[in-house]
Amino acid sequence: MGMIPQLQCMVCYCMYHPECVHATTAEALARRFTCKSCMEDSMTAEVQNQQHQQTYKESFGKFGASGNGVGSIGSTLDATKPPPTAANNGGPLWSSKAVAKSAAVAGGGSASVKEKTKRSQQQAGGTGTKITTAAVASAPTASRAVSNTAAKDIPPQDVLVIGNHEYVVVPKGKTPASVVKSKKSSAAKTTNPVPQTVATKAPEDGRKVSNNAASGGSSKQTNSPTDRLSDDESSGARTQKRAHSTTAQNGSGRDPSIFLSDVSAGYTCLMLSFEYLKVQELLRACSVCRMWNHLGNHPRFWRTVRMKNSYISDWAGMISKLRKNRTRHLDLRKVLNVGSNDEMWQSFNDHIGKADQIEVIDLCRCSSTVVGNLLRSNPNLRVVNALAIKNDPIDFVNFEHGVKLEELRLKSSAPISLDGDLHQLAALRNLKHLSLTSISKLGSTSIDALGSLDLLESLELGECTEIGTNLAEILPKLTALKRLRLEKGQENFDMFTVLNGISRVTSLTQLELINCDVKLGFDKHIANCTNIRKLLLIPTYVSQSAATNRMVLKGIMKLHQTLETVVWAITVELLRVTELYIDANVEDAESQMGGSIPILKPVPGSDDPSAAIGASQPDLPEEVEIVPLKRVQSILERKVPNTKFQILKIPFSNTWKQTMCETL
Repeated sequence: MGMIPQLQCMVCYCMYHPECVHATTAEALARRFTCKSCMEDSMTAEVQNQQHQQTYKESFGKFGASGNGVGSIGSTLDATKPPPTAANNGGPLWSSKAVAKSAAVAGGGSASVKEKTKRSQQQAGGTGTKITTAAVASAPTASRAVSNTAAKDIPPQDVLVIGNHEYVVVPKGKTPASVVKSKKSSAAKTTNPVPQTVATKAPEDGRKVSNNAASGGSSKQTNSPTDRLSDDESSGARTQKRAHSTTAQNGSGRDPSIFLSDVSAGYTCLMLSFEYLKVQELLRACSVCRMWNHLGNHPRFWRTVRMKNSYISDWAGMISKLRKNRTRHLDLRKVLNVGSNDEMWQSFNDHIGKADQIEVIDLCRCSSTVVGNLLRSNPNLRVVNALAIKNDPIDFVNFEHGVKLEELRLKSSAPISLDGDLHQLAALRNLKHLSLTSISKLGSTSIDALGSLDLLESLELGECTEIGTNLAEILPKLTALKRLRLEKGQENFDMFTVLNGISRVTSLTQLELINCDVKLGFDKHIANCTNIRKLLLIPTYVSQSAATNRMVLKGIMKLHQTLETVVWAITVELLRVTELYIDANVEDAESQMGGSIPILKPVPGSDDPSAAIGASQPDLPEEVEIVPLKRVQSILERKVPNTKFQILKIPFSNTWKQTMCETL
């Protein structure tokens, strides 16, 4: 397994392992190896050739070789006629005709034979084939068997008459055994084998008669039906034989007229198969032949080029290839470096400007300077994703050149600082999606430039520890905004002010709050956001998790008339802490299986009488109730019946990756 076969058969060109066929070293080095199947075919061909020669001799001896070679054929055919009932001067009618014909042949010479042959051909007209068929049909059984055997077996050599010249025909290709097999398969498919046998055999018999006549030195007899074939009919029979032998040599019995349909089917199969090839594999396939090269350069394979786990040593050649094939999307995520990282990106910046047709590009680990230079050299870019910015601080120099940019995503594996402000982004008037999720203390810098992005439909901001009034003033200016995502809204994050700004954006329908602090009063402020249709909420559970869960429940219930979809994510860490509390303090712990969360009493939407008593006596100390998630689900289904609700259990490390598109 895993080894490439090195031994090739010299007949069928099949590859074998020398160990599998017990080949000697001399055979492998001399390349004189013949596989077992080919040897068997060769032996079978020799046996059939010997049988054919024996049959040929027997048939030739039966027809007779004395005189001119035609009298025996005529006598054999005449012998099949029944005895006549009438007599001519006391003798049989047919015998007198035979005596007259033989006398005419003996006295008239070869010239009279030719004249009588032409006269008989003119009288027969276009019925030569019918006469031949009738003659063979009236032949004895032994003669018909010999004719069928000779028609099935193709001789190693044959004589083909073209015009007035005779040519020796030698079959090419594999051994005669394969030709015989294909001949048998094609003969089995023939619906009417008798006419085909006669048409193929008739020229052979005619040539035999003429050869025998020439060797004997006497003239031909005209009483044989084979001799009465016209020249046109003989040439037609020979053409049919050549076409039949060509089909037999091909070995498939396939009509050449369907060649184009076969090529089209193969082209389609290759195109479907090439879709699974990587870029380097596609380039290797283009070197096989012209057809594969034409197919490998099809635009559908180069519209999107992904260089994952690939080395790029020549950026000039690669960019030239991308430009030639009109690549639209270039994905460089997880590309492998040949040299240093700085040299690679320097060569990239020097040549990427030539591929001006690229519209979407995904960058791997690089600096923000690479992004700025890319926007300057390729102003036609529509989408730029750089999700692994490595330099600190980030620099927005040359970002103003991306005037046609519609989507921009900048992210780093760790929070990075910002050098200056975001005033360069004000030039991106066509921007529809902006994601800045790794800039630490984003709110402490000037973000007023975001207010000039009139066409902005989606906005993602991270590290929102200093976000508050500044964002609330910008949001009403974004009249086309449909989606807002805020990450890490902690410390000085002013949740209530931001919610008031969200309530004034009528076009905003999707809100995602990831790891944001949910404090007391959250339910009152979010109740004003009646424009929200989809809500993804992942609150922080550092402290006061019971109060946070109560605020979330109440806020969702107050939006029961407008909310369509709600996704509430609960961290696995909170569920584990709650399980430990249940094991230590709750006697009936089995009833709490499946996950539970702490909620301050009274539980919103609960019909428990104790909850009503607690609500009517505010002087009582607040108590925490452990509520199973199944009960929370039932409460929401009852209180918010028109909303699609989902509770997720995810670890804290995966909270940053959750989006509404992935959860629903």
